[in-house]
Amino acid sequence: MLKEYARLVRNLGGIKGLEELPSAIYIVDSAREKICVEEARKMGIPTIAIVDTNGDPDKVTYPIPGNDDAIRSIRFITSCIANAVIEGRNIKEGLPQEEKVEEIEEKEIKREEVKEKEEVISEIEYSPD
Repeated sequence: MLKEYARLVRNLGGIKGLEELPSAIYIVDSAREKICVEEARKMGIPTIAIVDTNGDPDKVTYPIPGNDDAIRSIRFITSCIANAVIEGRNIKEGLPQEEKVEEIEEKEIKREEVKEKEEVISEIEYSPD
């Protein structure tokens, strides 16, 4: 009985802390996570999932055809999804993407300038004159 309770807490404990339903769910292997896909459909939560040849694309709201067994494809698709979420949050916060890109580029330029100055200083300090 305690083992079953521990298993349920481990598998479903994160759901308990949610105040509202998520806007969407991203699933890597729709065939393996069949229960997740079915529960999301019952609750009206859109699903975004990598669907391999062994999965059913009709059960997923937004299927992404891909190899859900290859780590490189999973990393690539997941990073694209994560970047899209970040862009969406930035837009929602009212920060236009162009300004965000410019801010990042400015920070990179400043970092490069600092590195160059540090290299010059280290060369001067260690020069055998």
